Amino acid sequence: MALKRVVLAVLALALIGAAALLVLAARFDPEALGQAVLRKLNATGATEVEARRFSLNPLTGLRIDDATARGELSAGRFTASLESLRLEHEPWSLLRGELVVRELVLRAPVVTLVSTPRAPAGGRPEAQRTLPPPAGEPGPTRRIRFAISRIEASGCQLFSRAEGGMPPASA
Repeated sequence: MALKRVVLAVLALALIGAAALLVLAARFDPEALGQAVLRKLNATGATEVEARRFSLNPLTGLRIDDATARGELSAGRFTASLESLRLEHEPWSLLRGELVVRELVLRAPVVTLVSTPRAPAGGRPEAQRTLPPPAGEPGPTRRIRFAISRIEASGCQLFSRAEGGMPPASA
């Protein structure tokens, strides 16, 4: 009799959990959520991130595929591409309608850093190009919070060169 109650309780919890996952999956459109994340990432105005595809698993996170980024650094500029970027989140925060990103998992990032020459002492520094700031943040991006505690990357490639210099040699 007690075993029957335990089995029924476990089944009830499993059904509630499955129902919650279905609600989460239906509540969040991966494309809209992915675009909102990109707007949040681009909000600095110094970096521009684009991506082709988005998918969401309520337990493992938002996956962004075929992403590219470019931007300005104090010593030059960078470009990056990656096969995929997974933003691992707190699943329970989705129930509140909020995405709290805790970990980033990058797959096959390729980063190129291009250093720009500095102005001579006493000379005028060259004007740096910055991307225009985005027009006001739409509502969904206010519900996205980055609290990154870990970044994992696999298959990384990093290239560095001076502006006007030779492209990196292949090995």
